[in-house]
Amino acid sequence: MDYTEYISAELYVLIPILYVLGAVIKNSRIKDWKIPFILGGAGILLAGLWIFSANTITGTQQVLSMIFASITQGVLCAAASVYTDNLYRQLKEKNREQTDTPADKSDTAVG
Repeated sequence: MDYTEYISAELYVLIPILYVLGAVIKNSRIKDWKIPFILGGAGILLAGLWIFSANTITGTQQVLSMIFASITQGVLCAAASVYTDNLYRQLKEKNREQTDTPADKSDTAVG
């Protein structure tokens, strides 16, 4: 899935911000399963701050639209951040596995 089609260009900056926030939280006493929820809430809050500050409120319909945009953009940015972290961890694990295996696997074959 290409998140960039759905995230507003102005909000791309939230992805690395949320990534760093997640890394800070990871090193705290907060349980790992809570991190995506915290990042989702932070993403919604930060996206909402930008959306509400960048637009003029003209009516109820626009407020509801801005709330919807805040929620969707915040969740997408948090999801991209968690996805980025997961990719990084998987690549690190793959590299660790490659360095732990023998260079010539034929030496370890049973035959």
